[in-house]
Amino acid sequence: MEQALTDEQRRLHLRDHVKDANKKLSGAAHSAGVKRFAIFHDAGYKGLYGGMGQMDIKRIKGIPEQEDLLDCIDREELAANEFRITQTEAKLKREGIQGEEKATQAHFSVGRRVRSAIEEIKGIMPEKLPRVPSIKKLADKQNKDSKQLKQ
Repeated sequence: MEQALTDEQRRLHLRDHVKDANKKLSGAAHSAGVKRFAIFHDAGYKGLYGGMGQMDIKRIKGIPEQEDLLDCIDREELAANEFRITQTEAKLKREGIQGEEKATQAHFSVGRRVRSAIEEIKGIMPEKLPRVPSIKKLADKQNKDSKQLKQ
């Protein structure tokens, strides 16, 4: 049981990193001239998930529409997404990419490269990984536990 809790805490920590990385990516995308952020972010998913956008992935995994995809995936899949996100941000900045279309294509390309790396190491494709319970319940529990410790 303690190992499971440790895995849950690691997942929660990683999810926080992904949230932060997505904010930084959005900032870099804005600087590059992106205005349609939903299309930009979906391009990264399409690269990583073999052409499937966020709504397709959620449908395949059985994740309710109102849930955030990134809240319902495990550490392995979160890590692949974090790598995609951080590498896209770095690419946009490093190469000084300008223009919405170029930035969106860069996000897709980085996602596709991360997917290729997973294939090369004989990993499980992210769309084949099972969904897990929403991390929001875990975060609520951890917040409640930490408040009880402070009393």
